Amino acid sequence: MEMEDIKLIDFLPNTHISRDGRIWRNGREKKFTVGPIGYEVVSFSTNNKTKTYYKHRLVLHAFVGECPLGCEALHINGNRLDNRLENLRWGTRKENVADAIKHGTATIGSKNGAAKLTDEMIKTIRQSRLINDSVDKLSNQFQVSVTTIRRVLNGLTYKGV
Repeated sequence: MEMEDIKLIDFLPNTHISRDGRIWRNGREKKFTVGPIGYEVVSFSTNNKTKTYYKHRLVLHAFVGECPLGCEALHINGNRLDNRLENLRWGTRKENVADAIKHGTATIGSKNGAAKLTDEMIKTIRQSRLINDSVDKLSNQFQVSVTTIRRVLNGLTYKGV
């Protein structure tokens, strides 16, 4: 590996990172784990205090520079575990959400953990409305509010279904 492929992480003493996200501290390679929201993380202990960092943010910080104000790290291909420099960039929250929608990884509609309706239910609601089922009847049938049914029927929610 060429030296330009490895950079010092300026805020972590004796810590280096490669363009593909491998990290070394004091000459020993560190192991990453996958955190609760699906991103690779690594922890460092200094003065009996442990701090955890996202791998993708460390790669960008070392090779591109500090995160610009109002930006966050984006995975170009949508794969949270692909932390090669070529797959990362700083971007706005709006760009990150647009990327997630494009890649199908956004937690919207029935993919949202709090969603009360499945894609099949949405299709049934929209078809039932075509045969003049009332909003109240649909609300009772699917055990959601009248407002939820109206938003589904007007295309304000579950747009991708």
